[in-house]
Amino acid sequence: MMKLFPAACALFAFALDAGLATEFTVMNTDDDGPGSLRRAIADAQADSGDDVIVFSPDLDGVIVLTSGALQIDNAVTGKITVDASALGEGMVVALNDADSAPNIDDNFASEGNHFTAGNPMLGPGQENGGETLTFLPVFGSPLIDGGGELTNPPTTDQRGFDRPFNGVPDLGAVEVSFQPDARIGRRANPATHKIDDYYSAFAVGQLQRVKLKDRRKSKFHFSVENDGDIAAPLLVRGNRANKTLRLKVFRLTGGRVNVTGAIRRGYALGEVASGGTVVFRGHVKARSKKKRARQRLTFRAASGGTVLSDAVRAKVFQKR
Repeated sequence: MMKLFPAACALFAFALDAGLATEFTVMNTDDDGPGSLRRAIADAQADSGDDVIVFSPDLDGVIVLTSGALQIDNAVTGKITVDASALGEGMVVALNDADSAPNIDDNFASEGNHFTAGNPMLGPGQENGGETLTFLPVFGSPLIDGGGELTNPPTTDQRGFDRPFNGVPDLGAVEVSFQPDARIGRRANPATHKIDDYYSAFAVGQLQRVKLKDRRKSKFHFSVENDGDIAAPLLVRGNRANKTLRLKVFRLTGGRVNVTGAIRRGYALGEVASGGTVVFRGHVKARSKKKRARQRLTFRAASGGTVLSDAVRAKVFQKR
């Protein structure tokens, strides 16, 4: 699989009848010279008829456009099609910030979104799963959900992970996921909370019974983990205690902080690293000796910029 990185990107999945066009093959990952993508584009533009640029199926590595942007202008010479189907998952073109926007003139045959200018907001090349190093987009990257609609979209990314994640493919070699994981339990250790890697916006299967005893009070804990591929802002929201109950919520991770009011409004945790966890403690107490306290408290974690959420519920009750 070939990856073309950093700064402007494209996901390709095109085809053209080879019998109707002259074919030029990209054989290496050089910026220029024989067998390069830049040379293939130049040769295609010099040809008088329709052309198709294809890629050697065993091509692997990173192409860095060090000598300037690529620009295709086939207004005179005929249609040029870039066909990356031999690479399986398409490709990304980078450092491609030509003056024209979208850097393609006339009747370029394409599908989806391609050759967008600007900063792709990529992390470092590293092990992110799969057999090769990859560059994960960071939160807010224009590559995320930037692939547009494709007739036959790829079903996996370069790592072999499913794509698209939420209906629209990301541009580039990898498809990133976002998923908050809320869990609940009696103790502060999140490893004891239930249920790990199970997601329900309605707290299905994620209920903790909290019995008020002794002085009509008790406590419980819940945690929020970022199960997504990349660091992302998370938010937690909870309902207000009813007239039978007093509730205080403390954030324990990073030092104990009372976040009771913030939780009701929607408490922003900031950017939480992939695999990072924030732990909370809830203190509940009956308001009256005469009226039995009872309430279901729901805490819902959401990932910023998405509709994905996961919820837990504390069932508070008091026996006389």
